[in-house]
Amino acid sequence: ALGAGGTAINGDDSGWNEGSIPNYGAFSFCTSLTNVTFGTSLKTIGGYAFYKCTSLAGVNIPNSVTSIGRQAFQGCTKMTSATFGNGLTSVGYCAFVNCTGLKTVTFADGGTGRLSFGEDVFTGCSGLETVKFSDNLVSFGVNAFSNCSSLRSLVVPDSVRTIGRGAFSNC
Repeated sequence: ALGAGGTAINGDDSGWNEGSIPNYGAFSFCTSLTNVTFGTSLKTIGGYAFYKCTSLAGVNIPNSVTSIGRQAFQGCTKMTSATFGNGLTSVGYCAFVNCTGLKTVTFADGGTGRLSFGEDVFTGCSGLETVKFSDNLVSFGVNAFSNCSSLRSLVVPDSVRTIGRGAFSNC
């Protein structure tokens, strides 16, 4: 039982590519959606999937998900936390841009693939205070965390090889 405003997604729907939420707005502008439960067979969250779902409180991405598309969660202003499983290898352009209520981001250790952040992934997350990076993170894109004005401290893991221009500007 999900309760009011909840949606369960298992990635097996016959109308979609197996194991993926399609690109271009599967749930965009669902302003009453407060929570989502992802099944463990889900592999991909496509671009704009939850774009401007302004009531979404947080996400817990399972280990099965390897990629999050561009602007997938952009403008989810009530989101306070995002937790990512260890299967993730790419987070696309502006995936969480302007999630102004976001306070905590956690990436699980133990991934076997290399994790890369695209450009502007968390730009404008002005409430973001805490980020825990995984031990398989290799690169931050341009402006990845720019304008995260509440960011207090972070530890960049030894695995990181590239930090893009302006990655932490105006923090």
